[in-house]
Amino acid sequence: MQENRKHSSLLLWIVITTLAILCAGLFAWQYLVVKEPASAPNKINSAQPNTHTASEVQTAAPTQEASVAQTSHALVNQDLTTQAIPQNPALAQEEIDKLNDIQKQLQAQESILKAQQQDADKLIQLKQEQIKLLEQQIASKP
Repeated sequence: MQENRKHSSLLLWIVITTLAILCAGLFAWQYLVVKEPASAPNKINSAQPNTHTASEVQTAAPTQEASVAQTSHALVNQDLTTQAIPQNPALAQEEIDKLNDIQKQLQAQESILKAQQQDADKLIQLKQEQIKLLEQQIASKP
């Protein structure tokens, strides 16, 4: 009976050790092999967004210029001129799709900023009118 227990305990340790070694090998393989190709598309994906945002920044109003520039920094990397252009048509299409998505985001943000600017201008105008009315009320009181 003790002999069976001793063998089952030894077998259990062998199984646990084997699983631990397999898990460690899998994590090492994933870290070394899979991590490198995953970081390459991120660099390729942001190859041309700066040219799109530069034209928008030039046409934007001075108050909105900083906001659009901050958005472009958040969406793309700054080392765009040194990155390779994808030769594979599928990768190039993915690149174009991502750039189009970024362009749509920037256009949506530009329209939101313009609407906010118009609302702020209208609010300032209303406040000025309110101040004039209050000044008239104060002046008319004896």
